[in-house]
Amino acid sequence: MEKLLLKSPRFYRFLIGFRKNTNADKFVFSHYIKRGDTVIDCGANIGYYTNFFRAIVGEKGCVHAFEPVPSTFECLTKNALEYSNCNNYRLNKAGLYKKESKRNIYIPDSISGHASLYKHKDAWNAQKIDGREIKLIQLDDYVEKNGINKIDFMKIDVEGSEIDAIHGSTLTLQKNKPKLHIEVNSELLKNSQHSVQELWELLKGLDYKKIYYYDKDPKLLLDFEKLKNNEDLINTNVIAFN
Repeated sequence: MEKLLLKSPRFYRFLIGFRKNTNADKFVFSHYIKRGDTVIDCGANIGYYTNFFRAIVGEKGCVHAFEPVPSTFECLTKNALEYSNCNNYRLNKAGLYKKESKRNIYIPDSISGHASLYKHKDAWNAQKIDGREIKLIQLDDYVEKNGINKIDFMKIDVEGSEIDAIHGSTLTLQKNKPKLHIEVNSELLKNSQHSVQELWELLKGLDYKKIYYYDKDPKLLLDFEKLKNNEDLINTNVIAFN
């Protein structure tokens, strides 16, 4: 049913707006992604949102998904094939980063959604942390090599490495000015030698004029600048556009 409703994102958003436990991210995605769009899914995991994006963009759009963990990528591939036979996606067994390289990624208690380039021991409180070597690439290089001439939306959810992913995407962002959806956790950023203020300054430097955040209520967009010097733990979602 959801796949059918997403053929009209506005109608879908209207319907889920009446639910008490609306998925805030889906509400936002269905507002900012349109039919025919090209979407970058940075941190695709097993494809939950990759397939959601595919349903919105339709056969004339395309979703480029990036997931570097081999076992998780296998699940992503399986789920994408089972979801639809529409060839409107490209799956990449690589992570987006500031430079092309190979690094270890760490997975706490086999939870693929928490895989990170950094060991967030305090945040995870994990019994076991496994390491895997993965491939990292720059989005700028990927876009050039594949002749991608437009990008409309980019989701970035990489457990503290969001700033690193953006640094490898600056040419693409400056040229295309896609809308950005970024998961922001101040503890994970700190463990990755970054900060909320650094993220805000980076986005402003890339000429993103409207930078908001939302928590449970996706209809309530708040000024992200107010959080940049906040010393409390921040765990939110940022949407940036012009």
